[in-house]
This record gives sequence, C-alpha cells and structure tokens, in this order.
Amino acid sequence: MKLTTLYKNPTNSQAFVFVSGFGFLPNAFSMLRMPHGADSFFLFDYTDFSNTAEIQQILRCYKSLSIVAYSMGVCVAHRIFSTLNVKSATAINGTIFGIHEHFGIAPKIFALTKRNFNREQFLQVCFESTQTPNLEILSPIDTLKNELDSLESFCKEKNTSTMKWDKVIISRTDRIFPLKAQNAAWDMYKESYKNLQILYTDAPHFVFDNKALWEEQCLHKDS
Repeated sequence: MKLTTLYKNPTNSQAFVFVSGFGFLPNAFSMLRMPHGADSFFLFDYTDFSNTAEIQQILRCYKSLSIVAYSMGVCVAHRIFSTLNVKSATAINGTIFGIHEHFGIAPKIFALTKRNFNREQFLQVCFESTQTPNLEILSPIDTLKNELDSLESFCKEKNTSTMKWDKVIISRTDRIFPLKAQNAAWDMYKESYKNLQILYTDAPHFVFDNKALWEEQCLHKDS
C-alpha cells in the first residue's frame, strides 16, 4: 500500500484519511477539498499489504482519525484501521466484505474482471459514460492486474474486525458494487450497529464529481 501525505502540521492531533478504491491514483480526486485542522492522507495501491503495520504505526500517533473509504477501500479500511482511534468512518459504494457472493462483488464476476480487465472499459463503468476516459487517473495495467490478485487474496482472509462505521453512501445505479449486495451487507451490519446512517445517491460508482455530496456528507460541518 501507499500512504501519501496531502497536508501535515506538526501541531495537529487529528487526521483525515481517504482510502481509495482499486486502481485509482491520487490525481483522480484532486478536485476534493480536504478538511481544515487535520493532517490529511491518501491511501491507495493495494498490490502489497506487507507494510500494514508500518501504516498503522504512522496513524496511531493521532488522537482521532476520520476515515472516508471508497469502493474496495471500504474492506481495506475495515480490516486495517479497526485497532486505531477512529472517530468517524464513512463508506462510499463498497462493503466490508469486498468480494462476496451476497455482500460484495461476486467471486465469479471478480475473476472474470481479472481475466478480461480493460482500463478504458473500467472507467466508463465507474463514470457511467461512453466518452473516452482519462487513463492518467488509473495505475498502469501491470500494476492493476497485480492489485486485483492482491485484493482477491486479501478478501479471502478471515475478517474479524469490529470497526464501527457511521455513514454509508450508496449509488442506486452502481455497476461495480451491485445495489442489492450493498443493501444486504449494510442491512446486516446495521443489526449490530443500529446508529448506522445509510444514504442514497443517483451518482455513478465514481461519485466525486458531485461536489455537494462530498462537502455535505463526507466532511464534518466544522471542516
């Protein structure tokens, strides 16, 4: 994994971590405003999880963390941040299972995606657009294939995390994480965490062109 520092002040005791989805580079989210009064980090590139402890150590020094996780980043955050001082956690178009027959991307669909992965088609699905996408926001094809393999193995590992999520944002027309799977996963989660807030949007899987959604639902009011 790669943890990029977006903003850092030695006096800050709070941190904001954006946990990217599969394949996306930091420049895909350059339009997003980061919160004031907190160090900001961007976590991406899931080709290798061997540095998990190192990343946890970097973030453990903060008194509180605010997490916004997107797509496959939701299952990553759920597992690696559960022992940290998480104050708030928002999930966007993903589930804590990642790959799952009923509560995520079906294993057969994921395997088919791996076998026939195409960068342009992937972005067109994410943006629900037939226009030629900007491929510069995605990692190179070899990295993406390695990342798919790594995430597949990661999701097969036993998940014992009890991380608390506060809010979930689900796209009704999501073509990456099916609406039915997201609803099933979070409805089950809500049986144990009844204060979970579930919101819906008509934005595509990549919701971040909707500036109001980010400002109003992903940043705290005092940010």
